[in-house]
Amino acid sequence: MTQSDGLTSYLTSVKRHHPDLAINSAHLNLEGLANAVVIVNDELVFRFPKTDMDREQLIYEAKLLAVLHSYISLPIPVVEEINDDYALQRYLPGIPLYRHNLLRCTAAVQDGYAGSLAKFLFELHSVPLEKLPTPVYLPAKVTMQRRQYFLEQIPIIQDVLYPLLWSDQRAWVEDLFTPLQEGRLDLDSFPTVFTHRDLASYHILHDPATQELTGILDFGTAVPSDPAEDLGMLISIYGEWILRRMRNQYPLDQSLVERARFYAAFLELEWAVRGIKDQNPEWLLVHIGRARDCLPLFSPFD
Repeated sequence: MTQSDGLTSYLTSVKRHHPDLAINSAHLNLEGLANAVVIVNDELVFRFPKTDMDREQLIYEAKLLAVLHSYISLPIPVVEEINDDYALQRYLPGIPLYRHNLLRCTAAVQDGYAGSLAKFLFELHSVPLEKLPTPVYLPAKVTMQRRQYFLEQIPIIQDVLYPLLWSDQRAWVEDLFTPLQEGRLDLDSFPTVFTHRDLASYHILHDPATQELTGILDFGTAVPSDPAEDLGMLISIYGEWILRRMRNQYPLDQSLVERARFYAAFLELEWAVRGIKDQNPEWLLVHIGRARDCLPLFSPFD
């Protein structure tokens, strides 16, 4: 099936539910792992789940967003309809806040974006957990003791990746995991908060004209977890410098930063292992263009 055929099929479903909807334009985005997205008239976003589990995730996300609107000041999606075919929400204006564009901004503008991200994370991480719906799925890294989970990844990385890595890369992996093996990096003694867990740049929207954030997308994998996971994602996409710009609005201590550094580095290994095991070259290429300015563990955060 071509992309054009796919779009036609999705629009047929839309028209079945909304026969009076005049479709003047429609765009199909197939990049998401869980959903195919059709944007109609630059106003309506139809998210079509790829599997039954993805459909359950959409239902969970709709319930979650209904709660989060009371706590988050930045615009987030509003789910207006959910059925067996799709979830419908209004289009949030703005374009992704890509790293190369952020780095071209003045220091003052960068501070503004960092402050807005810090405020968003502070609000999200402060949401009372008892107010939230039960997640459909919790990954092992959330349900297990984290130290144990990541220690179990070492032999997998050695088996899958080491035959393909050069000596400097293997040395980097070993340097990353040594503090965990020696007990110097604590991944378990932290308060669990509600986290987004997928703060990629294409989920962070901004308006280049006003130089302000306009929304945060995709809460489908959001669950209670370590707040450092969200900070690690920001290191991965923008670099550690953005955390320094956030610390006036978000409380950061050395322990939190160490965990964020570890998660940011592990992301590259996680996706590489997944790409090789599933023979999917897309996943091997996920981190092309991502940030590299992440200091080694236990470097002073100042």
